[in-house]
Amino acid sequence: QYKLEGATGSLEQYIADKTEKHYGHDKSFVKMIKSGMAKNVIKGNFGEVTKSINNGTMPADGGYLIQEMYGELIELLRPKLFLYEVGARVVPMPTGNLNMPVHKTGALSFFIGETNKAKGKKQTLANLKLVSKKQVSMVIMSNELIRNNSYEADMAFLNDIINEMAVKMNEVALSGTGTDFTPKGIDNYTGIGSLTHSAVVDGDLPSELAGLVEATDVPMEKPYYVMPRVLRSQLYNVKNSSGNYVLREEMNQGTIYGYPFILSNVIPVGTDANKKTKAYF
Repeated sequence: QYKLEGATGSLEQYIADKTEKHYGHDKSFVKMIKSGMAKNVIKGNFGEVTKSINNGTMPADGGYLIQEMYGELIELLRPKLFLYEVGARVVPMPTGNLNMPVHKTGALSFFIGETNKAKGKKQTLANLKLVSKKQVSMVIMSNELIRNNSYEADMAFLNDIINEMAVKMNEVALSGTGTDFTPKGIDNYTGIGSLTHSAVVDGDLPSELAGLVEATDVPMEKPYYVMPRVLRSQLYNVKNSSGNYVLREEMNQGTIYGYPFILSNVIPVGTDANKKTKAYF
């Protein structure tokens, strides 16, 4: 029996009461202390204390009790990135704004008769104004996790922040609203070809989608399809009237109608039975 701070009782009870008072927000830790850890500390049974810690439940945010763990961290799964793989260019903007000249109309060439008067064509330039947007990536970590984890875990958390930043960049490249603080994505630009397919996806859809670009003078230097995985599964199983798979053999080689494709779940998919989604070329 001990008398501590005016309270009479067992040292075990004293430790349990103080733990609940100061760490009541962490019910799993309080429960672990009350389950017998305090008694084992008093008696010097540190083997049992270690067992209690190792069998305890670690709080989701890392907690102040860091269990003995394997050196590698199972990383969080994130959607595949595609933005730079399909050829997006990085343009330096040291001052936050950039004016880029655009050549709208150029020279004119034609055949005329010997006595006909040749007429020239005026060069026309326009201006494309680019404004940088600020992106912030944050994560909340406990002090104990920062102090006690390994270098490998530090790097894993750093990479997680970088990966999340990249995922968000890929998202806004497609569907950014173009508000004061958000970049504008492909979905919200005017003048970009699109088509709507209201029926079940068939083998013609990828060709029709590519045809929108092929019909223009855009140089096809690095064309790609970008689609969610659920759409790839649908295309992979399309059959013709003879029961043969239309695209399966070619898709196994990584292309659709001669063009490579990238699968990324950055592209949202409907949650109803129709699973409506988008594909890009």
